[in-house]
Amino acid sequence: RAAKVFNEGNAMDVTYNNCTFSCQSTNKAAVEVDVTKNTSALKLVKVTINNPILEGTFGQAEHWGNEYFNLEGGNGCNGIVTIDGITYAKVATQNAFNEAVNAASGDVTVILTPENYTLPTTNLAGRSIILEGSDAITTVIDMSAGDTPQYGYKSVTLKNVTVKDKNACLESKE
Repeated sequence: RAAKVFNEGNAMDVTYNNCTFSCQSTNKAAVEVDVTKNTSALKLVKVTINNPILEGTFGQAEHWGNEYFNLEGGNGCNGIVTIDGITYAKVATQNAFNEAVNAASGDVTVILTPENYTLPTTNLAGRSIILEGSDAITTVIDMSAGDTPQYGYKSVTLKNVTVKDKNACLESKE
């Protein structure tokens, strides 16, 4: 890796603008974001990478991400990474879920750890959202309270989550 962001529980907001990440040869992502110790619902780790250039051979993320970032942290950890307007988040709380979706200016991928969630009321018109749970039994999106919101997504992809509505229940599996 070319850079590492490590957090022990405080809120953190790190931005890399127009950076060149260079290495000889590695199987690691350019930026390692370690949120293993960040389990607070109100203290999110946010990393933004704008206009990155990779020099050398970077590998895929060991935990979750791509050649640009590796987001490390188990169930209960919260982290948000945005690369050129596309947001990736791993969340364990409703507050972190809301923050991840609300902070996204473009498409968003959210990894949901086991919990019950409600969809944020953000209008994501014209954008795509991917919601991926740990498993469909313990990761639930509850839409049964009140009316079903109209969000205007370009596309919604669900993996390993259960969606509960006041009239139905939908389970998705990869």
